[in-house]
Amino acid sequence: MPSTPASTEHRQRQITDEIAALGLCLPGSLVERTTRCGSPRCRCHSDPSQLHGPYPSWIRKVGARTVTRNLSPEQLERYRPLFDNTRRLRQLINELETLSARTVEQAEGWTAHKSRHGRYTGYSEDTAEDNVSSLKPRTPGDYSEHTQIRT
Repeated sequence: MPSTPASTEHRQRQITDEIAALGLCLPGSLVERTTRCGSPRCRCHSDPSQLHGPYPSWIRKVGARTVTRNLSPEQLERYRPLFDNTRRLRQLINELETLSARTVEQAEGWTAHKSRHGRYTGYSEDTAEDNVSSLKPRTPGDYSEHTQIRT
């Protein structure tokens, strides 16, 4: 592991301490939905429609399926802090990844160039998912001469 300045190590400890203190986190999104009912004569079917709602809902992915739970106003207020914890967790993870990337670039002497938008290139500050890439070549031409391709 590269040596890091004291300020970087201090911030890393702050981030990990804050992550440890977060508590429960709920994945997914809180949304307010409006709907049409099944009664054809209802106002929700008119033009312009006056939809029913808004109804608070919790939407998340479980495997390949989308799960939706309608929440009561009491449930919404009870669970809102858990969604706030998730949002904060993602911010902290992003900051920790950015801090790590800068530390490695500095330790290796790699330069992080500013783009015309004022952001540094060479690492991503936008998502946590994009930091893992496959080592597999994308096309057969990307393989080295020592690699055998079986078809």
